[in-house]
Amino acid sequence: MEENNHICETGYFIKNNFLNHQQIENLKSEIFYLENKFIFNGNSVGTVWFNKNYYDVYNPITNINSLNLLETSVDIAKLIFKNKYLDYRLTNLRISVEKYNAYPLDWHSDIVNHTVRAIIYLDKVGDNNGSLSIISGSHLNKSNNINHKVNLTKEDLNKKRNLNCDAGDILCFDPNIIHKKNPVLEIRRTIMLEFQQQKSSSNKYIILIDNSKLTKKTLESFQLFNSANGTSKFELNVYSKKTSYHTPFIIFLKILFNRLFKKN
Repeated sequence: MEENNHICETGYFIKNNFLNHQQIENLKSEIFYLENKFIFNGNSVGTVWFNKNYYDVYNPITNINSLNLLETSVDIAKLIFKNKYLDYRLTNLRISVEKYNAYPLDWHSDIVNHTVRAIIYLDKVGDNNGSLSIISGSHLNKSNNINHKVNLTKEDLNKKRNLNCDAGDILCFDPNIIHKKNPVLEIRRTIMLEFQQQKSSSNKYIILIDNSKLTKKTLESFQLFNSANGTSKFELNVYSKKTSYHTPFIIFLKILFNRLFKKN
């Protein structure tokens, strides 16, 4: 990925203060408002809970209004790929919130080619609040091992880096790098974006485009959002096909109440 020397050499780079303080506070307010609204029975403004500690904002391009996420995607693509940014496609965009989860996501490699992911942190992250740790340069090791989980050697651990970030920083990285997510003992709010090279055959998530968010800037770079290439499979985000096991019980009570007492 010659477009960015840092990702080529070390597998990652961090840009500080990608978002300013006011942008962060506005996003936090919107996310807090959506936290208690759930996607159920046709409602599309709210959040989907995977478990009691973790949820996503549903369709963030539409439901987040303080920041135009399509324009932000263009800015990030240019940051990563420079003047070749239109050779890539946005293939995933999520806003996630995780709270009080003491269990880390252990060392692994995501084993995808021609892909870069970016994480914008809305909270300060460190060893005890959801930062990523990586094995520097491990993305360069070509392996036929298809296992997601990785067992590290002493030599690997000598190359360990903890990528602690402040709120507003953006981390861009090659998902083939060996990495882990550290425990979240407070709260970790993130915007995650994925970009794949135009001809990549890897599976992609469907990006729902909101016409109201189209601007001159996004229209000039609209190729970035057209990820169909005739070889990839598309899939909806995992939460779109089922009700989460940990859907708050109050949602079912509200539906039952509405059905029992709905006026004809």
